[in-house]
Amino acid sequence: SLFVLDGLRGNQPSIVMTEALTACTVVPITVPELHRMCDLNPQFCRDLMLYVADVLRLMCYDAQTQSVRDTTTRLASFFLLSMDSNEYKTQGCIRLSHENLASAINASHVHVSRICAKLKADGVIATKRRRIYILDEKALHRYVSHSG
Repeated sequence: SLFVLDGLRGNQPSIVMTEALTACTVVPITVPELHRMCDLNPQFCRDLMLYVADVLRLMCYDAQTQSVRDTTTRLASFFLLSMDSNEYKTQGCIRLSHENLASAINASHVHVSRICAKLKADGVIATKRRRIYILDEKALHRYVSHSG
């Protein structure tokens, strides 16, 4: 889909969390199909480039934010963001492995595992079978607010 631009890079793996606020249908689009659509409709191509520019702008902001925050703050912020998802609200947990969490916040798997172990020891989270349960949301907010 165009929501997931990584999908346009062939068979390279990507981890994406996308949540629709309304009912939608996701349609996979291949690079050759995208080329054909742009050839047939130059306005679509222009609109697509504007969309990509907006996504890149957001990614630059995210990269800037990620570069000045430490890993614990990024992980706490990610947990708080995940708590707003419908999946968390219905399942009551974040269903990601430490490796997937590390990829999501641009950190090493080992570092994320150490931080999760500390948060677990401090009673902030509980973990079980690739699921993270938030036990102390206020503590997560403190980690984020102390980062400046």
